[in-house]
Amino acid sequence: MRKETERCFATVNLDRLAYNYDAVKRRTSKEVIAVVKADAYGHGAKEVAGKLASCGCGGFAVSTSDEAEELRNAGIGGEIFVLGFVRDFGHAKDIGITPVVYDERSAFLAKKYDLPVALKLNTGMNRLGFSDYEKALKTAKLLKTVCVFTHFAAADGKSDEEKEFTRIQTEKFRRFETQFRNESNENVRFIAANSAAALAYGGIFDGTRAGIALYGINPVENTETELLPVMSLYARIIAVNRLKCGEYVGYGLQYRAARDVTSAVVSAGYADGVPRAAAEKGSVFFKGGKRRFTGRISMDCFSFDATDTNASTGDIVEIFGNRLSVIETAEASDTVPYEIFTGISKRVPRIYLGTNGSVTPQKE
Repeated sequence: MRKETERCFATVNLDRLAYNYDAVKRRTSKEVIAVVKADAYGHGAKEVAGKLASCGCGGFAVSTSDEAEELRNAGIGGEIFVLGFVRDFGHAKDIGITPVVYDERSAFLAKKYDLPVALKLNTGMNRLGFSDYEKALKTAKLLKTVCVFTHFAAADGKSDEEKEFTRIQTEKFRRFETQFRNESNENVRFIAANSAAALAYGGIFDGTRAGIALYGINPVENTETELLPVMSLYARIIAVNRLKCGEYVGYGLQYRAARDVTSAVVSAGYADGVPRAAAEKGSVFFKGGKRRFTGRISMDCFSFDATDTNASTGDIVEIFGNRLSVIETAEASDTVPYEIFTGISKRVPRIYLGTNGSVTPQKE
């Protein structure tokens, strides 16, 4: 059976991915390291990295050694940074990846195995990174440091407090960069910007670690950079029910029809990545408009109000994508697009569009 005819599927437009990558590069005029952790935010790490490599991207960031090895096995060259915990530095050296050193343990193992590293500096996020800058400076000079990273906590923020916090983080990182360059002749890149910082502030320091922007989400309001949605999620109607006023749909008697309603049952549920929390407020796009959910999201299906649409079994519904933004789905679920993307399960086939290398920014 062709993937297009299965119960639900996601399309991933690789030309749009390339367009977004170019948009970030134009905005920053600096190196872009593509963040492809969590299977490229659910889009498919091998396919995404392969497309970006063909666009000239030479650096990728993942969360685990297993994710890095998957890329290497797929023939992805260039630098692959592991942003999280690395247990086996010997294996990391064997497969040619670059760990992020953020504490004494990781620094010791990087020195032992003579690995190139990115050193992580804590400038206020208080997750990973050296908080003692003198120790960080000594560590950076002892190791094969190719990059120094930090991470902004509130670069997408709109409040004065958030903007001031980003300024303070930037100034801390700038002071460390100045001291390092004054004391070392090493050619080390300093990279701080995530997607939000890159789009809000442009080309700061030596490059950007771009994640969500590559996949079409601009986390910063009122910026001129146009990004295009890369993933769309679809599913088929598998039943159409005519409800009388007062009848219920789904578990828990949560939805009761206030009038006669046509309720269409769709072949995707929370096991596929449709957020259960969206049931009260969420919608799908069908026959030219947004249609509200009726009842709770089940594991393998959900229902929506298809009244006056002539819905039929086999019709395709857009859960999010070109006509209904994933941002709306996330807001209806009280979450963020990151969680929606990464929650699309493995049983949902991905259909890759635009693999011929051409960039087609037009919306479908």
